[in-house]
Amino acid sequence: MPGGRPVALTFGDRVLDCQPGETVLEAFERHGVALSSSCRSGTCQSCMLQAVKGSVPAAAAVGLKPAWRELGYLLACTCRPSGDLVLQRVGQGLELPTCLLERTWLSEEVIRLGLEPPGDFSFRAGQFVNLIRDDGLSRPYSLAGLPGDDSLELHVRILPDGAMSSWLADAPLGTQLRLRGPSGDCVYACDDREHRLLLVGIGTGIAPLVGVTRDALRQDHAGPIQIVHAAVRGTQLYLLEPLQQLARQHPNVSVFGIALHPEGVPGVLEGELQGLVARLAGGASDPRVLLCGDAPMVNALRRQLFLSGVSLGRIGADAFVGSAQAPSPGLRPPPPG
Repeated sequence: MPGGRPVALTFGDRVLDCQPGETVLEAFERHGVALSSSCRSGTCQSCMLQAVKGSVPAAAAVGLKPAWRELGYLLACTCRPSGDLVLQRVGQGLELPTCLLERTWLSEEVIRLGLEPPGDFSFRAGQFVNLIRDDGLSRPYSLAGLPGDDSLELHVRILPDGAMSSWLADAPLGTQLRLRGPSGDCVYACDDREHRLLLVGIGTGIAPLVGVTRDALRQDHAGPIQIVHAAVRGTQLYLLEPLQQLARQHPNVSVFGIALHPEGVPGVLEGELQGLVARLAGGASDPRVLLCGDAPMVNALRRQLFLSGVSLGRIGADAFVGSAQAPSPGLRPPPPG
């Protein structure tokens, strides 16, 4: 602040001084650090950065989505820091070493991996990382746990021709890997802890939402939390029983399993996902919605919710785009031919 001391801005391998009353953007320009900018008034958001350490002034996050504010995003052109900040470009993450600690089968086609948490790694429940092999092959996987858990938990669907997933199913424990991230804004960010949350997970898209639910409960979220676990077949709802147990422990949590083909699995609704989501999203209160899973269904649901009156600012999405797409539980697969 004016009349105070300079603060330190750590950006990559450089430490820049930011003078009292100076914005982060002005400090970058004075030190010759290139940063995209246009309006210089917080409107275009082209100068957005992420603070991984330090306190972001409220004025530097005006107009940003709640999830972005939770992740430390700021507008460099309006940020006049009162304390030291460690900054990085949005979406930038260092590659950090990790290793495979444990592997268990959660279903006939989904494995749970436990990775060693790197020392300098921090994340929010619901984000994803890129897992990298020694040969450079990389795939994004969502984090299913919380910061502070003993390991980083990933749920991986094994694809018959999946170069990474099939390899992970057989890789020896202790195998060295790298991860880059975290990325994504599909996190718990609810200013009103009485508000309604609608969490929709398609296939392994349920994994990050388990972490989001645990995060919300840890922060004493008191409003309704509606969790939808969706798949084509009832036997693919691999987390349905643990989620039902969670609902029994927390009265504000309700769980819905839905499949096109329930296959006799108890408690599974038969039908198309879009119809169920439309019913749950309706009502007197506008929910905060998180959608995770294969891209065609996530995009269709996001459009449906928007057209039904849910503002885009209240819809978070993590759309999985892979080398092979599974049939969607809300879009019937074409007949064989």
